[in-house]
Amino acid sequence: MATNTLTDAPATTAALYRAIRTGSDGATVDSYRQPLPETGYWVGGQSWTLVKAVSRITPDDVAGFVSTHPNARYFGVWVENGRAYLDVVDHVPAERSAYALATARSEMAVFNIATGESEWL
Repeated sequence: MATNTLTDAPATTAALYRAIRTGSDGATVDSYRQPLPETGYWVGGQSWTLVKAVSRITPDDVAGFVSTHPNARYFGVWVENGRAYLDVVDHVPAERSAYALATARSEMAVFNIATGESEWL
């Protein structure tokens, strides 16, 4: 299994932090620096979620989260009501499998990549 290397982690951290600070509603980063899937679903809940006020989050907060998950390939971030949510996410190609995984993880939604919308469970 590939892992984030010391050279990849700063790029992943920078991309996630940039998405938070530029006012993006959300973003997904591939820590292996490959093109992101264009279909399927993002499902969170693989690990704990970092939640912090956008005005208080620092690059060190994001770097700490990334370094805590050296085997994670995809990281997702979304901003809602002034808070940033950073999560390890899985790409799941099929809708049924995505919903089943999200349900097993007690997630509230999956993200449909093709439509760019959250689908609430």
